[in-house]
Amino acid sequence: MPSISIKNFQSKNDLVVYETDVESAADLLVYKTDSKLKALENEAFWYFEKFENSSDRSICFSNSKAAADLSIHYVNDDASARWQGEHPLKGKLKS
Repeated sequence: MPSISIKNFQSKNDLVVYETDVESAADLLVYKTDSKLKALENEAFWYFEKFENSSDRSICFSNSKAAADLSIHYVNDDASARWQGEHPLKGKLKS
C-alpha cells in the first residue's frame, strides 16, 4: 500500500479501518514496514507517514467493525501479511 497517515477525524476520501486482535476476524493481515518502497510492493505492507501531506492515502480508525471499510490485524513478519478471502478493496489499495 502507498504510504499512509492516520487522522483523528474522517473525511470523504479516507479509508475507515477497524483493528482486531483476532487474526481470523481480519480482512487483511498487515505488516508495518519501515520502508516506503517495500510498502509499494504489497497491499498488506503498510508504511505510516508522520505527516498527512507526505502520505499517499489517509486512514481513520473506527471502534466499530460495522462502520469500517476494512478490518485489519497486525502481524510480526512480512511473510504472514495477506488478504484473507475476497474483499471489495482487494487490488484497490495500491493506488
